[in-house]
Amino acid sequence: MIDRMYCQDQLLRFSGLPGYPKTEEGRRSLLDAMQGAFVLAGREKLRRWVEDSLRSRDRCPLPRDAYGAGRDATPARLAAEIRCFVCYDTGKTSAEFLVTTRMGRRTAARLTSDQAKELWRKHREAQARGDRQGTFGIDRQMIYEYPVPCDCQPTQARLPEPPPERERCV
Repeated sequence: MIDRMYCQDQLLRFSGLPGYPKTEEGRRSLLDAMQGAFVLAGREKLRRWVEDSLRSRDRCPLPRDAYGAGRDATPARLAAEIRCFVCYDTGKTSAEFLVTTRMGRRTAARLTSDQAKELWRKHREAQARGDRQGTFGIDRQMIYEYPVPCDCQPTQARLPEPPPERERCV
């Protein structure tokens, strides 16, 4: 982190050049640009940029010059390699559940995404026909999406997987 006083000292080195900001707002703008642009690059790179600017420029740099130099001086961050494309290394994914409320009792069954899409398709078709009950019938049913642990994360407790199609009761 570059402190403000260090940036002010470096800014004062530009005071003899033409184009140095005459207003307090202009100086603050250039100071903010220098401090913000070199926050990751460090003090040494800021000092080196000021010295190079004093040698090579005939005018005081603008805030856009400071931002450009800071971007060039900042080391490139290496993107971490993604190991799991289901959860993108967060450890969480989502699953759909059909929640049925019958006479005050609530039950839930985990659905595959294909089963959830099929239920939603049937529900939209029923609404288009004007059927107020939809495909969920007399029982109050709704599909909810909940966060669940991803398979790439070691956990002790897992939510039950939906049964294979051949064993499923309809």
